Amino acid sequence: MKNITITAHSGCEGTPDNSMESIWKGIELGADFVEIDIRMDQHGRMWLTHDEPENFMALVPLETALRTIKESGIGVNCDLKEESLLYPVLEAAEAIGISREKLVFSGSVNVGLLKKDPDIIKRARIFLNIEQIFPFLSDDMPQSKEEAALFFDAHIDEIAALVRELGVECINPSFRLMPHERIEACHSRGIGLSLWTVNEEADQDRLLREDLVNITTRNPGSALRLRAERN
Repeated sequence: MKNITITAHSGCEGTPDNSMESIWKGIELGADFVEIDIRMDQHGRMWLTHDEPENFMALVPLETALRTIKESGIGVNCDLKEESLLYPVLEAAEAIGISREKLVFSGSVNVGLLKKDPDIIKRARIFLNIEQIFPFLSDDMPQSKEEAALFFDAHIDEIAALVRELGVECINPSFRLMPHERIEACHSRGIGLSLWTVNEEADQDRLLREDLVNITTRNPGSALRLRAERN
């Protein structure tokens, strides 16, 4: 059975989002990756936060998080909240010695930049969010989950072609957009999948039976247990 990786979402197991406690908990449980959200302040310093904060200085510095993760031996999913962050975060991770295999980028990863600089794929793994893909396929963007599902089905062959062109490892949609039939359609076209945020044990159990690259969850403890039972 394929060993799907399990990423501990920021704030896993009831810890505060983008905290050292969340990182330590993911490491303690044995997650394959921990997820961190990243923004940059006006001085070019990078911090762990999902939203724009009132006070960056109250947050965890990116370097502190990356050093802790590197020392643990697990990987990191850097969820970029600004498109301009890709190169600064990549350089910070490489400076600390995080290998490509342990370094994933998701969130605001610009498709145009990946087209322009193919070497990015050689330096980091890309889990490409579908909201980054849709604008490259149509000016008529879906506005709801239902519209997104219809859009995805209508453009699935174009998505597969784009994934092949870019060389990205997988796309990164919500698991709610991906029932079994759509997962199978992606698999048959060579589209790898990383699904978020799979919190309920029943959903984890179901998706660990699928052909996926990764699942991201706020409850990695149960996902890791279920995976161990399967293996």
